[in-house]
Amino acid sequence: MRPMVLQVCIIILITLGTICAGEPPVQSERNMAGLPMLQCRIETSVDSILYQDNRYMPASFVITVFVRNVGESGPQPLDTAIARDIRVSLIQDVQFQIIGLPSRQLVNPSTGRSELHFGEELSVQFEVQPSGPRTISSAIALSSIAVSANAAYAICKSEVWVERAPAPRLEPFCSTDFDSIVWDGRLGDYRPNPFPIKVRVTNTGDDTSDSTKVMYIGTPEVTLFELDEAVKDIGSLEPGESASVTFLLRPLPRSVGGVVTPCFQVQGKGGFGSQYVIDTCCIDVYIPPATLPELDVICDLEVDSLIFRDGRYEPDPFRFSLTVVNTGMAISRNIAASVELPPGLYLQPGQRVTRKVDSLLPSESTTLSWLLRPVASKQRETYRICASVFDGLGNRQRCCDSIVVPPVRASAIELSCVCPDTLHVDATNGTYIDNPFDVTLRVHNTGEAAADSLRGTLLIASSLLAPLSEDAFAERLDPGDECVFRWTLEAFPTVVGRTVELVFLLQYDNGLQKECRCSIYIEPMPAPMLESNCSTLPSGQLEVDPRTGGYFPSTVTYRLCVRNTGGAPLQDLTATLSLPPHLRLTEGESAELSFPATIPPQAERCVEWSLTPLRLTGDGYDADLFAVLLSPSVAPAESAHCSLYIPPLPGTAALSVSRNAIGYAGNDLFVPLSIDDPSGKDIEKLDITLMYNHDDLRNRLTDDVLKFVDVSTEGCLTAGWNILRQHGNLENDRLEFTLEAPAGSVLTYPPGETIPPLVQLRFHVLFGAHPDELDWTTAPILWPEPASLISDVRINDGEYLPRCSDGLATLSGDCLRPLVEAHRYDLHATPNPFNPSTDIVFTLQSFEHVRVFLTDALGRTVAELVDASMEAGVHRLHFQAGDLPAGVYYCHLRTESTIQTSRMLLLK
Repeated sequence: MRPMVLQVCIIILITLGTICAGEPPVQSERNMAGLPMLQCRIETSVDSILYQDNRYMPASFVITVFVRNVGESGPQPLDTAIARDIRVSLIQDVQFQIIGLPSRQLVNPSTGRSELHFGEELSVQFEVQPSGPRTISSAIALSSIAVSANAAYAICKSEVWVERAPAPRLEPFCSTDFDSIVWDGRLGDYRPNPFPIKVRVTNTGDDTSDSTKVMYIGTPEVTLFELDEAVKDIGSLEPGESASVTFLLRPLPRSVGGVVTPCFQVQGKGGFGSQYVIDTCCIDVYIPPATLPELDVICDLEVDSLIFRDGRYEPDPFRFSLTVVNTGMAISRNIAASVELPPGLYLQPGQRVTRKVDSLLPSESTTLSWLLRPVASKQRETYRICASVFDGLGNRQRCCDSIVVPPVRASAIELSCVCPDTLHVDATNGTYIDNPFDVTLRVHNTGEAAADSLRGTLLIASSLLAPLSEDAFAERLDPGDECVFRWTLEAFPTVVGRTVELVFLLQYDNGLQKECRCSIYIEPMPAPMLESNCSTLPSGQLEVDPRTGGYFPSTVTYRLCVRNTGGAPLQDLTATLSLPPHLRLTEGESAELSFPATIPPQAERCVEWSLTPLRLTGDGYDADLFAVLLSPSVAPAESAHCSLYIPPLPGTAALSVSRNAIGYAGNDLFVPLSIDDPSGKDIEKLDITLMYNHDDLRNRLTDDVLKFVDVSTEGCLTAGWNILRQHGNLENDRLEFTLEAPAGSVLTYPPGETIPPLVQLRFHVLFGAHPDELDWTTAPILWPEPASLISDVRINDGEYLPRCSDGLATLSGDCLRPLVEAHRYDLHATPNPFNPSTDIVFTLQSFEHVRVFLTDALGRTVAELVDASMEAGVHRLHFQAGDLPAGVYYCHLRTESTIQTSRMLLLK
């Protein structure tokens, strides 16, 4: 059994009677042997606690419990007159909090043992503090119990007076001072614009509100005036004091009138521990429809056709104009016009395809123009030029015009290319002679017209040669002239002699593309060569884990192996991983990895990356994995490609049965069943199956310890839901129930930081009757096996994949009761609300694996704070909101035994 802190009903059999737990011992008229008897009293370091400067004074106080043995020793005292194994406990109360252990052993300093002789008195001390602010001044009760192994227990009580803690209360009121918002068609805008909203804040509490602020929350179709501020400081508000601020808002044009509801939030601090006080007010404002403008466009060309004279077109460039007229009844804003050109025309350098106009009043017009140039053509062409116009309200018009472009007198280009026949090896230093080297392309115009905008491009169909210079250009080549284009190339070693063909391409505006070819033989040179292969673990595809709702396994290993198939060592090889979408490097991994400094010929070396798949919804994805290999002794290359299929993850919902439920023999036991944040999931039906009266290995218990009674929704998230069915099987080891939401409602978290359970499972405790009244046991409450989990636990008839955590109940006999409550994780954020950062605080009772993460109001994960095993104690995690938008977020703490959720508010 695991250790537990229990208050045990001690049964002591005495010759003349039985002393039951909670009753004083009965003395016989002739007490020959003598019996110990305990008395106790309580003294406190203070008799009252006052509230000063937003805190209690003193913050904590000391309780001293004195225990005396007042039993009679008889004419010849025996050892039975000594009270032994004495433990003093402070009885827990919600009005105060015990600092340290609530129970302590009483040790006699003269003997060093836990014993108290007749007439002796010893004491122990406890430190306590008020558990929170009090709304009324009153006394809190303090109780202690002293228990001995061979004497009746003793209970003593005392009181301490605690003063009430005042607190502020903020009440905002929103109002306007204008009659209505109207649309002014002549101005093309609303009046008034911006329009004012006045927020009056009154402190109706009995304490000062410090750092009081009013902030605009945000409303669709309404924006904050650009010169106004979204947050306004009021400062301190005394009780009964009021202050007002005014916000200026702009309505956005709309085609249909409607009501918008701007909302404003007021926030202050005060009272015990300077806690935040928050409230909100909203106001309805009607915004009428906006009268829209209408656009008409006219396209016009400077000339209908071009003339080719003296080797050029006239006019060149020529002008294309666009006239835009607002024929509507309202102003047109944010107008943009774009010209659409056919392949034979292009814009004069410096021109932009799209032009913009700020606005046009009704009946107002404007003219835009572009300078265009033709591409030389060997035949007569007619080109159609169009322009499109659109404004900020969605109006769009288009017009076109045509121009004739005559043919040009052609140029005639002759090419000749020069490159070395052979690259010879320099045996003394293991390089090629004259490497890098130059190749040239000679261009001669033998035609009757000039060639314009010449561009030379070199194509190499081998990785053994790499160009060190870019494409070559010449603006113009007149008839009879020639020019030379030059490229510098670098050769890479090859173990087999190869011939590489070079292709020189020449492009120019008024002629067809031409090419010239030459070949270079590259002598063989002993050199390293690369061959690569790769694999993934797992191979082929990832699987979906129905217990966690994630991928299995949670990480992917990508292994890349390289073999040196050349005749020389491979030096300083590195591999840089090319990450596909939906996979990221596991924390601590680097995209670039280095192989051993030297890889001998015919040797193979490998490197590995650990990758984490990202959550994928919708369609699956085939991830292509490869790396770029770099070494000073070989040309850059891509590694072999490996594919891994990442299937889409279904939507999930986490269900958790409490592991902290404690029940007693013959009583009913309520076991909470919780669910993670259901926001955005529209959950409206639950079919649940659970197993009980099994051990942790799912073996059926010989004797039943629990009996299923029913499912309770009172005070739960499903309060008001319909229970369509609930029953346990005849074998008393399986329960099933179905819940359905009322029409038109779905499962949601309530406001506030406290999240109630989904339902309460009620069992009747069978364990603990004779002969187990002084014993205790644990009873697992288990979800179905993974193979049948999806069919036995259905959310919205299978729409969501369940992720389930088993529960555990602790059952005690008739004479066993827990001394203190089960452990609380006390998950909370401080401060809350926050901007821009807060601390996430929680308490662990024992060493366990913890995952803490944040989701938005739609259940999407926005931050992972920790996913690791942690020691027992209080832990604090710092969270920085960064660029997250203002709003409600949820902090989730998940262990093997529970899911805890706390609500957070980010203000900006």
